Amino acid sequence: MNFKLMIISTGLLVLALLLAAIVLLRPVQAAMHPLNTQVEMPALTNTKVYTNEGPLIITGTQVYTIENTTFVQHGPIEVHDQATLVIRDSTVEFQQSYHEEFPWRFDGSGRLVMERGTITSSYTYLIAFVGASQALITNSALPSAFMPLASSATVTITNSSARHVSLDPVNFGTGSGQIATLNATNAVFHEMSLAVTGEATGTVRSLRPGLLADWTLNEVQNAQIAVRLLNTQVNNINWLIGSNAHLTFDDCQFWQIGPRDNATIIVRNSHVGQATMILANSHHSTLRGLTSGQAVAHWSLHEADPTTNVPFEYVVDNSRIDGWYIRSQGADLTLEDCDLHGSRLRPEFDAPTTTTRVVRTYLDELFLWWSHGTVAFEDSTVNHVINPFESTTRLTGTVRFEQKAINTDNGPWNQSVLAREFPVQVNDANGLPMAGVPLQLLDPSGSPIWSGQTGVDGRAAFEIAFTDTNYTNIWTLRAWVSNLPVQFLSDTPILVSLCYDFNGDRQVDVNDIQAVAAHWRQRTSDPRWEARFDVNGDGVINIVDIMKVATHWGKTCTP
Repeated sequence: MNFKLMIISTGLLVLALLLAAIVLLRPVQAAMHPLNTQVEMPALTNTKVYTNEGPLIITGTQVYTIENTTFVQHGPIEVHDQATLVIRDSTVEFQQSYHEEFPWRFDGSGRLVMERGTITSSYTYLIAFVGASQALITNSALPSAFMPLASSATVTITNSSARHVSLDPVNFGTGSGQIATLNATNAVFHEMSLAVTGEATGTVRSLRPGLLADWTLNEVQNAQIAVRLLNTQVNNINWLIGSNAHLTFDDCQFWQIGPRDNATIIVRNSHVGQATMILANSHHSTLRGLTSGQAVAHWSLHEADPTTNVPFEYVVDNSRIDGWYIRSQGADLTLEDCDLHGSRLRPEFDAPTTTTRVVRTYLDELFLWWSHGTVAFEDSTVNHVINPFESTTRLTGTVRFEQKAINTDNGPWNQSVLAREFPVQVNDANGLPMAGVPLQLLDPSGSPIWSGQTGVDGRAAFEIAFTDTNYTNIWTLRAWVSNLPVQFLSDTPILVSLCYDFNGDRQVDVNDIQAVAAHWRQRTSDPRWEARFDVNGDGVINIVDIMKVATHWGKTCTP
């Protein structure tokens, strides 16, 4: 009997080992390998909700299917080699803390197959197709997706919608003879961007946003991209022309259009939302009198600034420019006497030694992403500032900000330290500069962190470094009896109007002199010390303070 039990037990053990071997040796469908440690992932079919923390990386010939489920992803997604990601009858909730925090990337011959799916996110997410990757998207919605195509990638979209599709060999790269291809049928795109490079030439005529029944890029030769749109709605169209391309646009309407490298753009009889210029770190240019929001009879970059060394040319004839998008990537750039409503300035990828000057100019938006130089203002106005991202910019000079809070539509203040110089101007009741006025800066807790005094011109300056932890705080500038709040986007110069009116009757007279005299010879150690009667800030109240008040005898103070 015991012998029989032993045989049965041994058989069961062998059977268990065989089953384990079968499970261990089966092909892996998908993998997530944070820190390069590959771990098998569970099947995601008919799972109500599944959450994945960290990277989702699919390689080799793996096919990973998300079907009939809600998939919550917090981290990047990569599909390499000949792997395939399938999203079918499912919702992917893509969690991000800010704009394009985690990318999706398909390269090699990686594929995306999406059928009756939705990808949601609180912020824009990047889904890049490079190499020979492919996507087949049908009956799906990608409301926050930015989808660039480059190299020889092919994306086919049918009965679906996406926020932004972009054929972009300029920023995402392409090889000789490679052509990125977009085919769309019965689709809706909030935005479509087309980047044309190489030796492309041609004239694009009568292209406008709206329903495009049958449109291709056949008007442009050697474009390195291919587009076929059938019965597809495109709400905004952008063009970026690079390398040595030479294109003319006639009777068109675009959101953004601009050149870079050695390209030439001629815009005629058209309507442009934002005319874009990308200035590189070897370029210098002074743009004077640039305007927006009106028709332009004729404008040429090289005619407007004959001394510029910018290699591209931008010509506008009989066209309306609603705004400008000026991207200075380390260039020596000056904007002077410009009216740039509806326009944005974006200093980016620059060095700490780079300075962009904004002189007597109105600017709608200051965009500080990957910015590391100085923006020097002089008597200018900025409507709003976009949330800084990975920046160490320094802001100097005199500027007025119409909106006192940063714009966080693209996410919060992120990994940035912005130094802000605050010029101060101290005048008397008659508007004349006051020299030698003691100044003190108090941090949000009330502790003094800087002190100084005005020069003969009534001016002084201090600096505060702002981060994600303090940019909403309030500092205090103490100028004699005045206490003024200081915040990240406070207007400069900080104007201080002083009047030696101690009793509040708005007149400087004998009563005010007597008020100072009543504290004669008091020092900071005196228990009855009041700093406001120490007019010159030397720590003792004496004849010098009385004489300074006396020089303002008879003046009327403004409220």
